[in-house]
Amino acid sequence: MAAKAGRADMNSPSLDAERLELLGSLGSWHYDPLTGSVALSGGAAALFGLDKALTCTLDELLSMFVKPGREALAAVLYGTAEAAEEPLDADPSTVLLLTRDSNSQAGIIADVSEIVDLRRQLDFARKRQEHFETMSHEWLWETDADLRFTYMSPSVEKIVGVPVEFHIGKTRRELVGDKNESLEMEMHLAWLDRHEPFHDFRYWRAGPDGKEQYISVTGEPVLDADGSFVGYRGTARDLTGQQQIREALLQVNRQLNAANKAKSDAMGSLKEANSLLEERNRQMARAQEDIRHAALHDSLTGLGNRRFMDEELVKALERSLREGIELGVVHVDLDRFKQINDTLGHAAGDAVLVHVAEVLRTKSGVGDVIARVGGDEFVVVTLGKSGSQLLAMGDRIISTLARPFEFEGRQCWY
Repeated sequence: MAAKAGRADMNSPSLDAERLELLGSLGSWHYDPLTGSVALSGGAAALFGLDKALTCTLDELLSMFVKPGREALAAVLYGTAEAAEEPLDADPSTVLLLTRDSNSQAGIIADVSEIVDLRRQLDFARKRQEHFETMSHEWLWETDADLRFTYMSPSVEKIVGVPVEFHIGKTRRELVGDKNESLEMEMHLAWLDRHEPFHDFRYWRAGPDGKEQYISVTGEPVLDADGSFVGYRGTARDLTGQQQIREALLQVNRQLNAANKAKSDAMGSLKEANSLLEERNRQMARAQEDIRHAALHDSLTGLGNRRFMDEELVKALERSLREGIELGVVHVDLDRFKQINDTLGHAAGDAVLVHVAEVLRTKSGVGDVIARVGGDEFVVVTLGKSGSQLLAMGDRIISTLARPFEFEGRQCWY
Protein backbone atom coordinates (compact mmCIF):
# COMPACT_ATOMS: atom_id res chain seq x y z
CA MET A 1 0.00 0.00 0.00
CA ALA A 2 1.40 3.38 -0.96
CA ALA A 3 0.83 5.67 2.00
CA LYS A 4 1.98 8.87 3.66
CA ALA A 5 2.81 8.48 7.33
CA GLY A 6 2.74 11.30 9.87
CA ARG A 7 5.16 11.78 12.78
CA ALA A 8 3.46 12.08 16.16
CA ASP A 9 4.67 14.54 18.82
CA MET A 10 5.43 12.44 21.93
CA ASN A 11 4.11 15.23 24.18
CA SER A 12 0.97 16.04 22.15
CA PRO A 13 -2.61 15.22 23.14
CA SER A 14 -2.94 13.27 19.87
CA LEU A 15 -0.55 10.63 21.27
CA ASP A 16 -2.86 10.04 24.23
CA ALA A 17 -5.80 9.78 21.82
CA GLU A 18 -3.96 7.15 19.79
CA ARG A 19 -3.18 5.17 22.94
CA LEU A 20 -6.87 5.21 23.85
CA GLU A 21 -7.73 4.09 20.33
CA LEU A 22 -5.33 1.14 20.59
CA LEU A 23 -6.77 0.11 23.94
CA GLY A 24 -10.30 0.26 22.57
CA SER A 25 -9.48 -1.51 19.26
CA LEU A 26 -10.83 1.43 17.26
CA GLY A 27 -9.69 4.47 15.31
CA SER A 28 -10.88 7.31 13.13
CA TRP A 29 -10.87 8.01 9.38
CA HIS A 30 -11.34 11.05 7.18
CA TYR A 31 -12.16 10.91 3.46
CA ASP A 32 -11.15 13.73 1.10
CA PRO A 33 -13.43 13.54 -1.97
CA LEU A 34 -11.24 16.02 -3.87
CA THR A 35 -8.10 13.86 -3.74
CA GLY A 36 -9.82 10.51 -3.23
CA SER A 37 -7.58 9.84 -0.24
CA VAL A 38 -8.43 8.44 3.19
CA ALA A 39 -6.56 9.49 6.34
CA LEU A 40 -6.37 6.82 9.05
CA SER A 41 -5.50 7.56 12.68
CA GLY A 42 -2.89 5.47 14.48
CA GLY A 43 -5.58 3.33 16.10
CA ALA A 44 -7.31 2.75 12.75
CA ALA A 45 -4.00 1.85 11.06
CA ALA A 46 -3.24 -0.65 13.84
CA LEU A 47 -6.45 -2.54 13.01
CA PHE A 48 -4.88 -3.30 9.60
CA GLY A 49 -1.56 -4.39 11.17
CA LEU A 50 0.18 -1.08 10.44
CA ASP A 51 2.29 0.68 13.05
CA LYS A 52 1.38 4.36 12.55
CA ALA A 53 -1.16 6.82 11.18
CA LEU A 54 -1.21 7.14 7.41
CA THR A 55 -3.02 8.43 4.35
CA CYS A 56 -3.92 6.09 1.49
CA THR A 57 -6.14 6.01 -1.57
CA LEU A 58 -9.74 4.83 -1.37
CA ASP A 59 -8.95 1.79 -3.54
CA GLU A 60 -6.00 0.85 -1.33
CA LEU A 61 -8.20 0.92 1.76
CA LEU A 62 -11.01 -1.10 0.17
CA SER A 63 -8.54 -3.70 -1.18
CA MET A 64 -7.79 -4.77 2.42
CA PHE A 65 -11.38 -6.07 2.82
CA VAL A 66 -12.99 -9.13 1.24
CA LYS A 67 -14.21 -8.30 -2.25
CA PRO A 68 -17.98 -8.82 -1.74
CA GLY A 69 -18.05 -6.22 1.05
CA ARG A 70 -16.13 -3.42 -0.64
CA GLU A 71 -19.17 -1.82 -2.24
CA ALA A 72 -20.94 -1.47 1.13
CA LEU A 73 -17.84 0.10 2.68
CA ALA A 74 -17.46 2.52 -0.23
CA ALA A 75 -21.05 3.67 0.33
CA VAL A 76 -20.12 4.67 3.91
CA LEU A 77 -17.08 6.62 2.70
CA TYR A 78 -19.09 8.35 -0.03
CA GLY A 79 -21.78 9.32 2.50
CA THR A 80 -24.66 7.23 1.08
CA ALA A 81 -24.70 4.79 4.03
CA GLU A 82 -24.12 5.22 7.76
CA ALA A 83 -22.32 1.97 8.65
CA ALA A 84 -21.06 -1.36 7.34
CA GLU A 85 -19.14 -4.27 8.86
CA GLU A 86 -16.96 -6.55 6.72
CA PRO A 87 -14.08 -9.04 7.28
CA LEU A 88 -10.48 -8.35 6.27
CA ASP A 89 -9.23 -10.06 3.11
CA ALA A 90 -6.01 -11.23 4.81
CA ASP A 91 -7.83 -12.56 7.89
CA PRO A 92 -11.60 -13.12 7.42
CA SER A 93 -11.94 -13.89 11.15
CA THR A 94 -11.27 -10.19 11.82
CA VAL A 95 -14.37 -8.09 11.18
CA LEU A 96 -14.16 -4.29 11.17
CA LEU A 97 -17.09 -1.89 11.57
CA LEU A 98 -16.94 1.33 9.54
CA THR A 99 -19.31 4.11 10.67
CA ARG A 100 -19.75 7.64 9.34
CA ASP A 101 -20.64 10.88 11.14
CA SER A 102 -23.81 12.25 9.53
CA ASN A 103 -22.40 15.78 9.31
CA SER A 104 -18.91 15.16 7.91
CA GLN A 105 -16.72 13.01 5.67
CA ALA A 106 -15.25 11.26 8.73
CA GLY A 107 -16.07 8.44 11.08
CA ILE A 108 -14.91 5.54 13.23
CA ILE A 109 -13.34 2.14 12.45
CA ALA A 110 -13.66 -0.52 15.17
CA ASP A 111 -12.81 -4.21 15.53
CA VAL A 112 -16.14 -5.98 16.16
CA SER A 113 -14.86 -9.53 15.63
CA GLU A 114 -15.80 -10.64 19.15
CA ILE A 115 -19.25 -9.06 18.85
CA VAL A 116 -19.86 -10.81 15.51
CA ASP A 117 -18.67 -14.11 17.00
CA LEU A 118 -20.93 -13.66 20.05
CA ARG A 119 -23.81 -12.85 17.71
CA ARG A 120 -23.22 -16.14 15.86
CA GLN A 121 -23.00 -18.06 19.15
CA LEU A 122 -26.24 -16.50 20.38
CA ASP A 123 -27.99 -17.37 17.13
CA PHE A 124 -26.73 -20.96 17.35
CA ALA A 125 -27.84 -21.22 21.00
CA ARG A 126 -31.28 -19.84 20.09
CA LYS A 127 -31.74 -22.38 17.29
CA ARG A 128 -30.51 -25.21 19.54
CA GLN A 129 -32.97 -24.17 22.26
CA GLU A 130 -35.84 -24.10 19.75
CA HIS A 131 -34.83 -27.56 18.51
CA PHE A 132 -34.77 -29.01 22.05
CA GLU A 133 -38.12 -27.40 22.87
CA THR A 134 -39.76 -28.87 19.76
CA MET A 135 -38.34 -32.35 20.46
CA SER A 136 -39.52 -32.25 24.06
CA HIS A 137 -42.96 -30.83 23.14
CA GLU A 138 -42.35 -27.96 25.56
CA TRP A 139 -42.08 -24.19 25.21
CA LEU A 140 -40.88 -21.32 27.40
CA TRP A 141 -42.89 -18.32 28.55
CA GLU A 142 -42.53 -15.14 30.61
CA THR A 143 -44.94 -12.56 32.03
CA ASP A 144 -44.60 -9.07 33.43
CA ALA A 145 -45.65 -7.97 36.90
CA ASP A 146 -49.27 -7.63 35.65
CA LEU A 147 -49.17 -11.33 34.64
CA ARG A 148 -49.38 -10.47 30.93
CA PHE A 149 -47.29 -12.63 28.62
CA THR A 150 -44.23 -10.78 27.32
CA TYR A 151 -42.43 -13.76 25.78
CA MET A 152 -43.42 -17.09 24.26
CA SER A 153 -40.79 -19.23 22.53
CA PRO A 154 -41.40 -19.84 18.79
CA SER A 155 -41.79 -23.59 19.39
CA VAL A 156 -45.30 -22.96 20.76
CA GLU A 157 -46.61 -22.53 17.23
CA LYS A 158 -44.94 -25.75 16.05
CA ILE A 159 -46.29 -27.75 18.99
CA VAL A 160 -49.87 -26.49 19.40
CA GLY A 161 -50.38 -24.50 16.18
CA VAL A 162 -51.04 -21.19 17.96
CA PRO A 163 -48.93 -18.16 16.91
CA VAL A 164 -46.72 -16.41 19.46
CA GLU A 165 -48.57 -13.14 18.78
CA PHE A 166 -51.84 -14.65 20.02
CA HIS A 167 -50.37 -14.90 23.56
CA ILE A 168 -48.41 -11.64 23.89
CA GLY A 169 -50.15 -9.01 26.05
CA LYS A 170 -52.77 -11.42 27.40
CA THR A 171 -53.09 -12.92 30.88
CA ARG A 172 -53.72 -16.62 31.46
CA ARG A 173 -57.24 -15.72 32.64
CA GLU A 174 -57.90 -14.06 29.26
CA LEU A 175 -56.47 -17.02 27.34
CA VAL A 176 -58.60 -19.51 29.28
CA GLY A 177 -61.83 -17.50 28.90
CA ASP A 178 -65.03 -19.23 30.02
CA LYS A 179 -63.64 -22.72 29.41
CA ASN A 180 -62.25 -23.14 32.91
CA GLU A 181 -64.58 -21.55 35.45
CA SER A 182 -63.54 -24.19 37.96
CA LEU A 183 -62.38 -24.15 41.56
CA GLU A 184 -58.96 -25.43 40.48
CA MET A 185 -58.51 -22.58 38.00
CA GLU A 186 -59.62 -20.00 40.56
CA MET A 187 -57.08 -21.44 43.01
CA HIS A 188 -54.37 -21.27 40.35
CA LEU A 189 -55.17 -17.65 39.53
CA ALA A 190 -55.03 -16.91 43.26
CA TRP A 191 -51.52 -18.47 43.37
CA LEU A 192 -50.49 -16.13 40.57
CA ASP A 193 -51.89 -13.12 42.43
CA ARG A 194 -49.86 -14.19 45.49
CA HIS A 195 -46.73 -14.65 43.32
CA GLU A 196 -46.29 -18.30 44.39
CA PRO A 197 -44.44 -20.98 42.37
CA PHE A 198 -46.49 -23.77 40.81
CA HIS A 199 -45.76 -27.10 39.12
CA ASP A 200 -47.63 -29.09 36.46
CA PHE A 201 -50.92 -27.21 36.69
CA ARG A 202 -53.24 -28.60 34.01
CA TYR A 203 -56.16 -26.91 32.32
CA TRP A 204 -58.22 -26.75 29.13
CA ARG A 205 -58.10 -23.75 26.85
CA ALA A 206 -59.29 -22.82 23.35
CA GLY A 207 -56.97 -21.49 20.64
CA PRO A 208 -57.87 -18.70 18.18
CA ASP A 209 -59.52 -21.27 15.90
CA GLY A 210 -61.65 -22.64 18.75
CA LYS A 211 -59.65 -25.88 18.95
CA GLU A 212 -59.48 -27.12 22.55
CA GLN A 213 -56.07 -27.96 24.03
CA TYR A 214 -55.06 -29.49 27.36
CA ILE A 215 -52.00 -27.67 28.71
CA SER A 216 -49.60 -28.30 31.61
CA VAL A 217 -47.71 -25.27 32.98
CA THR A 218 -44.91 -24.86 35.52
CA GLY A 219 -43.69 -21.46 36.70
CA GLU A 220 -41.49 -19.60 39.15
CA PRO A 221 -41.83 -15.96 40.25
CA VAL A 222 -39.03 -13.63 39.07
CA LEU A 223 -37.65 -11.01 41.45
CA ASP A 224 -35.40 -8.05 40.70
CA ALA A 225 -32.29 -7.07 42.66
CA ASP A 226 -34.45 -5.39 45.31
CA GLY A 227 -36.59 -8.49 45.78
CA SER A 228 -39.61 -6.94 44.03
CA PHE A 229 -41.84 -9.17 41.89
CA VAL A 230 -41.37 -8.46 38.16
CA GLY A 231 -43.23 -11.41 36.63
CA TYR A 232 -43.21 -15.17 36.07
CA ARG A 233 -40.95 -17.44 34.02
CA GLY A 234 -41.74 -21.05 33.22
CA THR A 235 -42.41 -23.91 30.79
CA ALA A 236 -45.53 -25.40 29.24
CA ARG A 237 -46.38 -28.56 27.32
CA ASP A 238 -49.28 -29.92 25.32
CA LEU A 239 -51.04 -32.91 26.91
CA THR A 240 -54.08 -32.92 24.63
CA GLY A 241 -53.33 -36.32 23.11
CA GLN A 242 -52.64 -37.92 26.49
CA GLN A 243 -55.80 -36.44 27.98
CA GLN A 244 -57.91 -37.71 25.10
CA ILE A 245 -56.52 -41.20 25.70
CA ARG A 246 -57.29 -40.89 29.42
CA GLU A 247 -60.84 -39.83 28.67
CA ALA A 248 -61.21 -42.78 26.31
CA LEU A 249 -60.08 -45.08 29.13
CA LEU A 250 -62.52 -43.43 31.52
CA GLN A 251 -65.28 -44.05 29.03
CA VAL A 252 -64.29 -47.72 28.86
CA ASN A 253 -64.25 -47.82 32.67
CA ARG A 254 -67.71 -46.29 32.78
CA GLN A 255 -68.93 -48.94 30.39
CA LEU A 256 -67.28 -51.60 32.53
CA ASN A 257 -69.01 -50.26 35.64
CA ALA A 258 -72.33 -50.31 33.83
CA ALA A 259 -71.72 -53.93 32.94
CA ASN A 260 -70.96 -54.81 36.56
CA LYS A 261 -74.16 -53.11 37.72
CA ALA A 262 -76.15 -55.02 35.13
CA LYS A 263 -74.60 -58.23 36.43
CA SER A 264 -75.64 -57.54 40.04
CA ASP A 265 -79.13 -56.43 38.97
CA ALA A 266 -79.76 -59.46 36.82
CA MET A 267 -78.25 -62.56 38.38
CA GLY A 268 -80.57 -64.64 36.24
CA SER A 269 -78.74 -63.29 33.17
CA LEU A 270 -75.31 -64.05 34.59
CA LYS A 271 -74.04 -65.59 31.39
CA GLU A 272 -75.05 -62.57 29.34
CA ALA A 273 -73.57 -60.18 31.92
CA ASN A 274 -70.31 -62.17 31.99
CA SER A 275 -70.10 -62.01 28.23
CA LEU A 276 -70.54 -58.24 28.35
CA LEU A 277 -67.89 -57.96 31.05
CA GLU A 278 -65.45 -60.05 29.04
CA GLU A 279 -66.04 -57.85 26.02
CA ARG A 280 -65.39 -54.75 28.08
CA ASN A 281 -62.18 -56.31 29.39
CA ARG A 282 -61.11 -57.03 25.85
CA GLN A 283 -61.87 -53.43 24.96
CA MET A 284 -59.74 -52.27 27.88
CA ALA A 285 -56.88 -54.53 26.85
CA ARG A 286 -57.12 -53.35 23.25
CA ALA A 287 -57.27 -49.74 24.41
CA GLN A 288 -54.18 -50.19 26.60
CA GLU A 289 -52.36 -51.97 23.78
CA ASP A 290 -53.36 -49.21 21.36
CA ILE A 291 -52.06 -46.63 23.81
CA ARG A 292 -48.72 -48.40 24.15
CA HIS A 293 -48.50 -48.95 20.40
CA ALA A 294 -49.29 -45.28 19.71
CA ALA A 295 -46.68 -44.18 22.26
CA LEU A 296 -43.97 -46.32 20.62
CA HIS A 297 -44.83 -46.08 16.91
CA ASP A 298 -45.01 -43.51 14.14
CA SER A 299 -48.63 -43.21 12.97
CA LEU A 300 -47.64 -42.40 9.35
CA THR A 301 -45.19 -45.22 8.54
CA GLY A 302 -46.14 -47.75 11.21
CA LEU A 303 -42.46 -47.98 12.22
CA GLY A 304 -41.23 -47.58 15.77
CA ASN A 305 -40.51 -44.04 16.95
CA ARG A 306 -37.48 -42.62 18.81
CA ARG A 307 -38.71 -43.90 22.19
CA PHE A 308 -39.23 -47.37 20.70
CA MET A 309 -35.71 -47.31 19.22
CA ASP A 310 -34.21 -46.20 22.55
CA GLU A 311 -35.78 -49.21 24.31
CA GLU A 312 -34.85 -51.69 21.58
CA LEU A 313 -31.29 -50.37 21.31
CA VAL A 314 -30.74 -50.93 25.05
CA LYS A 315 -32.04 -54.51 24.72
CA ALA A 316 -29.84 -55.15 21.68
CA LEU A 317 -26.76 -53.74 23.40
CA GLU A 318 -27.34 -55.89 26.50
CA ARG A 319 -27.74 -58.99 24.37
CA SER A 320 -24.66 -58.12 22.31
CA LEU A 321 -22.54 -57.82 25.45
CA ARG A 322 -24.08 -60.89 27.07
CA GLU A 323 -23.80 -63.23 24.07
CA GLY A 324 -20.78 -61.71 22.35
CA ILE A 325 -22.54 -61.06 19.06
CA GLU A 326 -22.00 -58.06 16.81
CA LEU A 327 -24.34 -55.07 17.03
CA GLY A 328 -24.84 -52.93 13.90
CA VAL A 329 -26.62 -49.63 13.33
CA VAL A 330 -27.63 -48.13 9.95
CA HIS A 331 -28.75 -44.48 9.89
CA VAL A 332 -30.73 -43.14 6.91
CA ASP A 333 -31.23 -39.38 6.39
CA LEU A 334 -33.21 -37.97 3.43
CA ASP A 335 -31.29 -34.98 2.05
CA ARG A 336 -34.04 -33.55 -0.19
CA PHE A 337 -37.09 -34.26 1.97
CA LYS A 338 -37.66 -30.58 2.90
CA GLN A 339 -37.44 -29.62 -0.78
CA ILE A 340 -40.14 -32.20 -1.65
CA ASN A 341 -42.40 -30.88 1.14
CA ASP A 342 -41.89 -27.28 0.00
CA THR A 343 -42.43 -27.91 -3.73
CA LEU A 344 -44.93 -30.81 -3.90
CA GLY A 345 -46.67 -30.44 -0.54
CA HIS A 346 -46.92 -32.52 2.62
CA ALA A 347 -48.91 -35.25 0.86
CA ALA A 348 -45.88 -35.96 -1.33
CA GLY A 349 -43.58 -35.84 1.71
CA ASP A 350 -45.79 -38.33 3.57
CA ALA A 351 -45.82 -40.64 0.54
CA VAL A 352 -42.00 -40.55 0.39
CA LEU A 353 -41.72 -41.41 4.10
CA VAL A 354 -44.10 -44.37 3.71
CA HIS A 355 -42.10 -45.54 0.66
CA VAL A 356 -38.77 -45.31 2.53
CA ALA A 357 -40.26 -47.26 5.45
CA GLU A 358 -41.32 -50.06 3.07
CA VAL A 359 -37.86 -50.13 1.46
CA LEU A 360 -36.24 -50.53 4.88
CA ARG A 361 -38.66 -53.35 5.75
CA THR A 362 -37.89 -55.27 2.55
CA LYS A 363 -34.13 -54.67 2.49
CA SER A 364 -33.37 -55.38 6.17
CA GLY A 365 -33.16 -58.82 7.68
CA VAL A 366 -35.50 -60.87 9.83
CA GLY A 367 -35.30 -59.70 13.43
CA ASP A 368 -33.80 -56.29 12.55
CA VAL A 369 -35.34 -53.33 14.41
CA ILE A 370 -36.47 -50.37 12.25
CA ALA A 371 -37.62 -46.96 13.50
CA ARG A 372 -38.33 -43.45 12.30
CA VAL A 373 -36.43 -41.30 14.82
CA GLY A 374 -36.94 -37.86 13.27
CA GLY A 375 -38.79 -35.99 10.55
CA ASP A 376 -36.71 -37.55 7.77
CA GLU A 377 -34.40 -39.85 9.77
CA PHE A 378 -34.58 -43.63 10.08
CA VAL A 379 -32.46 -46.16 12.00
CA VAL A 380 -32.01 -49.93 11.54
CA VAL A 381 -30.42 -51.99 14.38
CA THR A 382 -29.10 -55.47 13.62
CA LEU A 383 -27.63 -58.31 15.70
CA GLY A 384 -25.35 -61.04 14.49
CA LYS A 385 -24.39 -59.47 11.15
CA SER A 386 -20.74 -59.19 10.20
CA GLY A 387 -19.30 -55.94 8.95
CA SER A 388 -19.53 -57.08 5.32
CA GLN A 389 -23.13 -58.20 5.76
CA LEU A 390 -24.01 -54.85 7.30
CA LEU A 391 -22.34 -52.99 4.42
CA ALA A 392 -24.18 -55.19 1.91
CA MET A 393 -27.50 -54.37 3.55
CA GLY A 394 -26.64 -50.66 3.52
CA ASP A 395 -25.74 -50.91 -0.18
CA ARG A 396 -29.12 -52.54 -0.92
CA ILE A 397 -30.94 -49.77 0.89
CA ILE A 398 -28.95 -46.97 -0.78
CA SER A 399 -29.32 -48.57 -4.22
CA THR A 400 -33.10 -48.71 -3.86
CA LEU A 401 -33.45 -45.23 -2.38
CA ALA A 402 -31.22 -43.80 -5.11
CA ARG A 403 -34.02 -44.46 -7.58
CA PRO A 404 -36.72 -41.76 -7.83
CA PHE A 405 -40.14 -42.30 -6.25
CA GLU A 406 -43.13 -41.34 -8.39
CA PHE A 407 -45.91 -39.30 -6.80
CA GLU A 408 -48.93 -38.28 -8.86
CA GLY A 409 -46.95 -38.49 -12.09
CA ARG A 410 -43.93 -36.58 -10.75
CA GLN A 411 -40.57 -38.05 -9.80
CA CYS A 412 -39.31 -37.36 -6.28
CA TRP A 413 -35.55 -37.51 -5.70
CA TYR A 414 -35.00 -37.75 -1.97
